[in-house]
Amino acid sequence: MVKSVAIALASILLSTTLVAQPQGQSEPKEISDLRKAAEQGDAQKQWDLGGRYYSGKGVAEDHSEALKWYSKAAEQGDPEKQFRVGFMYWLERNNVEAAKWYRKAAEQGVVLAQSDLGDMYRDGKGVPQNYVEAAKWYHRAAENETVEKNGLIPTQAFSQYSLGAQYESGLGVLQDYVEAAKWYRKAVESGDSMAVFSLYSLCLNGKSTKQDCADVAKWLSILANHDDSDLYPSVRATSGSNVSQYFLGTLYEKGLGVPQNYVEAAKWYRKAADQGRLPGTPLKVSDSRPS
Repeated sequence: MVKSVAIALASILLSTTLVAQPQGQSEPKEISDLRKAAEQGDAQKQWDLGGRYYSGKGVAEDHSEALKWYSKAAEQGDPEKQFRVGFMYWLERNNVEAAKWYRKAAEQGVVLAQSDLGDMYRDGKGVPQNYVEAAKWYHRAAENETVEKNGLIPTQAFSQYSLGAQYESGLGVLQDYVEAAKWYRKAVESGDSMAVFSLYSLCLNGKSTKQDCADVAKWLSILANHDDSDLYPSVRATSGSNVSQYFLGTLYEKGLGVPQNYVEAAKWYRKAADQGRLPGTPLKVSDSRPS
C-alpha cells in the first residue's frame, strides 16, 4: 500500500542535532564517543549512529552504513526498531530484507508490520505470492487491539478492508460474501470511508443483507453531503467529487437500503451532474485505492 506513514517515519529516522562535519577535519568527539558506545553493543547508540550516517550529519552520508547500524540495534529485539529497519529497506527498494524485518516486528505484534507483511504476500514482493499468508497477517492486524495509525486512519482499518477484499474474491480464503461485508463494515467503522464503496458493490449485486444496504445508504448520504471530502484524492481524480451522490441516487432508484424513490434518485443524480461528469460505471475500488 502507499505508505502514508513514510514522511513521519523518515523524519524520525533522519532526526539529529549535529552539524555536518567540515571536510578534512577529524571525526568530532561526539561521533567518536557515539561510535565507541555503539561498538560496545548499546542499542540506542547504534540506532543513533545509524541516523547520523543516514542523514550525513557529523559523518559522510552512507545509507549502507546507516542500515548496518540500524540493523545491529534492531537485532537486539525492539519490535519498533525492527519495523523501522524494514521500512528503511522498503525505501531502498530491497523488498526481501524489508519482508524479513517486517516479519520480526509482526511476530511481536506491531500492527503496521503485520499489515505491510500481508501486502507483501498479497503482491508477491520480497516473498513468494501467497494469499493464504496474506489473509493470515491481515487477520492479525485487523484484530490487533494496539492503536497505530496510517496517516489519520487506524492501520487496522486498512487490513480489515484488505481482508474483506480477499473474502469477496476468494483469495487465500473461501469466498464468503457475509465475511466480506463484515470486514468492510469494520473498516468503515474504524475510519476507512473507502470501504463504503466495496460494501455498496456487494449491496448493488445482491450479495449483502438489507441492513448492510441501509447502512451503505446512510454512509453514502454523509459523504454525498460533504462533497466526498473524505475520499482519497486518487478516487476524486478518477471519478469526480460526485461519486457518492451518484451512487446514492442508484440506491434510491433501485430501492436498495432505502425506499424506492425516483424523485430522490433524480435529486442526487442532478447534484452529481452539477459537479461534473457522472461515473460511467460503478467504481472499482481496488483500481483507485492507494496500494
